[in-house]
Parts: sequence; C-alpha cells; structure tokens
Amino acid sequence: MKTIWQYIAIAALAVSAVACTPEYPIPSQAELPQASDLDVTISVNQETNYVTFVMNNKGVVPVFIFGDQKIDGKASKRYAYTENGVTLRFRDAGEYTVEVKAYNANGISQGSLVKTFTLDNTYRDPFDPSPYIRAISGGASQTWIWNSPEAGHIACGPAGDPKGWWQVEPNGKKGFLYDDKMTFDSNGNYTFDPGDGQAYAKKDAEYPAGHAQLDDDYLFPAEKMTTKYNFENNWNDAGIEEIFLVLDPGSILSYVVHKSLVDEPRYQILETKTSAMKKKLQIMATASTPANADGISFYYEFVPEGSIAGAEDPLFGKESKTWVLDNETQGYMGCGPDVTNPAGWWSAAPHEKDAWGVKDDELTFYKDGKYVFDPGADGVVYVNKDSGYHAEIYTGDGNDYDAPAERQESTYTLGSDANGDYLELPAGILYSYVPNADVINDEPNRLTVTELTENRLVLVANFNGISWQLIFRPKSGSQPAAGDPLFDVTSKTWILANDKQGFLGREG
Repeated sequence: MKTIWQYIAIAALAVSAVACTPEYPIPSQAELPQASDLDVTISVNQETNYVTFVMNNKGVVPVFIFGDQKIDGKASKRYAYTENGVTLRFRDAGEYTVEVKAYNANGISQGSLVKTFTLDNTYRDPFDPSPYIRAISGGASQTWIWNSPEAGHIACGPAGDPKGWWQVEPNGKKGFLYDDKMTFDSNGNYTFDPGDGQAYAKKDAEYPAGHAQLDDDYLFPAEKMTTKYNFENNWNDAGIEEIFLVLDPGSILSYVVHKSLVDEPRYQILETKTSAMKKKLQIMATASTPANADGISFYYEFVPEGSIAGAEDPLFGKESKTWVLDNETQGYMGCGPDVTNPAGWWSAAPHEKDAWGVKDDELTFYKDGKYVFDPGADGVVYVNKDSGYHAEIYTGDGNDYDAPAERQESTYTLGSDANGDYLELPAGILYSYVPNADVINDEPNRLTVTELTENRLVLVANFNGISWQLIFRPKSGSQPAAGDPLFDVTSKTWILANDKQGFLGREG
C-alpha cells in the first residue's frame, strides 16, 4: 500500500497544477475531502457478477480499496483502484466490503468510508476446450516426445508440488522413455506409441494388474493404441481456473506413476497459455501410491517431435525470420464476410498489387517476442480508401492509395480465442496493408492466424463485418547464415591471445 500512497501524493500535486501559470495553490488542511461527505454508488450485475463503483462527489479522485477478496479469478491480494466508474468482477457469491477514500489538491481524506455489497451467485466463465485442442494438436495432428535434453523434464514431489523432491538430469532416462510418442489430433484422437513395445512404470505403480512392487522403476509390455482425449476445467478454492487433459480409461501417457492414472487418466496442464503450450507441454500427474498415501505429484515435460536439436520455429526460425507478401499466390490479398471466408468478395490475382506499397513490406518476428515492420525502400504502405490513414492524401476517387510509413519496432504475442489462433500487435503497429482505421487507433491489433507453416503465414484481420486476408512467404535469405570458423558470414577479425601461454613462440 505504501507505493499506492506515493502515487496518490504525486497525482494530488498534478491535480493542483495549472497548465498556463507557474503559480500553485497552497494545500489547505480545511479543504481536505471528508470521509463522512463521500457519496458512492455501487451497481451490481447479478447475472455476470460485474460490479461498478462510482464516486458522485465533484472535484475529488476516488480510491477504492479491497482487502483479501477474490477479484476476477486472481488469488487473494490487496488491491486499490483510483478510476472513477471502475468495473470489477467478483466471482464468488457472498457479502463484500470496499474501503473508500478520496483525494484532491489538498491531500488524502482523513478516515474512510466502508461500503458493503452482495453477490447472489458464484460466476464461472463457460469453458471452451477448443483453444487447448488446437494447441495440443497443432490444428491438425501433433506428435509429442519427452524434452529429454533439458534437466527436470521428469520430476516428483509432494501432492501439488511436482518438482519438490527430485528432478531428472538431461537424458537421465535414456533407454526407458525417449522412444515413446504421444500423438493428438484435432478430432480428439490420442495415440500412444511405445516405440520398442515397452512402457515405463514407477516401482510401486501396481500396473499392469498384479505387478509386484520392486526396488526400481521397470519396463512392461505395451502396444500402440488409439483412444480419445479432451480438456476439462476446475475452479480451485483460490478462485483460479485449472485445466486438465483427460484421456479415455485405459490410456497410457508414457510414464505410469500409478495404476489409478491408467484407470482414470487425468493430468493437470501447468502452463495453460496456449501459445506456450504449443511449444512445451507441461503436465502434472498426481496419485496416491503405496509409498505415498498422502499423494505424490510427477512433472512431465513434452515438446513437439522434431523440435529438439535446433529445429526451427515456423514463425521466427531459430532466432528471427522475415516474411513478405506472397504476390505469386492467388488471394495473397483479399476480403470477405468473415474469418472463415476472408477472400470471398475479392481475391487478388498474382502480382495484381505490385505497383503499390505492399510490394516490399517486411514483417520480422524474433524468438524473444520482438516484432519489426519495415515498409521497404519506398517508405509507403498501401491503404484502404475508407481507413482514414493519412486521409489528407485521399483524393476521393474511390481507390485505395499509398501513404507514408516508417519502420516500427515493437512486440508480438500469440494466443487463441473463439476464432482460433491469433497474433496480437500493439495499437498503431502495422502489418502491411492498412484495411481499417482501427489499425491505427488505441486498441491492440488481433489477427487470426489461419495457417502457419515453415513456408506460409496466413493472417486475417476482421473489422465490423469485413475480413481481410494477407498471405505471406519467408523472404529469401531471411534466416541468419551459418558462420565459417575463420571468416564468419562475411568477415571476422582475429587478435593475438596475449593472455595465453605461448601466444608467441618459435621452433629451435
């Protein structure tokens, strides 16, 4: 809370400043806001559990302070908000309190007002498993393997703490697990392939039925099998949503911790951000075993097959990758009614727009999340006539036009929503053709990714009932060349290693 009051003090001084004069009012103790005078309205939407807090007093800034209460699904924490009219979601039914203060140019109110409000129902967001299915299946079919080169790809600990006791060293289970393959497709099919016809089990897994408890983990005969999978959610006591991968009874997910996880295979996804899931699947398996009646949790870490040993990411390669519009492809630009038909109304023929600013636009994505847009040597972008971007250039002839643009360096994020996978760029950041004024407004730009492979990136922008398609290909030579040990990529400078014994010498 100390930091909150520091900001409030600074803001109070800002409130007192007058734009066109160096004179400042002298704070007056008598003119401090009085808690007893504060007039607050709290509006509760009992269907959605959104609550709006409004300070009706003029000339003051409110401070709404919440204690250890669950706000918007976050773990209990102390919060303070200074926005008048702030709307928050409280997910659990019950009676809540809010402490209210206010400040003006003279300082913070003495004392505070405490208000109560009641929520009749507990609210939980409807669960949609489709983003997780897309993440684990890659949109079609994805095979996963153990992330064997990384330390800790298998670990164990007490229930809920899957790394608390032990973590495997890199390749520590060689000969036991690393030929296993787990394949998930977008239709909900799961295939386990043990490779050598054997699966691996914990020493007291009690699987297969009747298997003796041993001193060490063991291999047992297993066949390739295809079953079904899905995702389910649960809200824990802290109000946090948990996501679970659920397999058909009898399914094996490589390492068998205990027979109960074959009878009812249910695994918690530890990293639920779908953009991260696509690159690394982090799972917790929890079961009660003969040696751990209170429960034991195991950590599993899988990666897409082929991603180990320096494989390239389709979006950013190994470190960075530059994309350009694929002007040799039909529909490399287009528009249509929705995300599923983004070129249904118009589809550009190959090279149709080569005379315009899109011909040399470049999009570069970096492994660390950096994004660079370069309009090319011409310094312009192609603009929709109704977009309002550099409207002073538009002649009113009904045609799209070129407009000035500069190189932009920012960031990007990946994720999934109801439309599928998406790429999000900060407000005002370009991605070649400017189809709508919203591109340059204050909200981030979310582009649906309908296809992403090593050689093809298809983005769809949707604005007010119109979808715009852009198809990109990698720019030739956009991947960094491998350096020669003597001259690197183009040149390399060497100096005498004068901190080494024998950096100079002669024979005889």
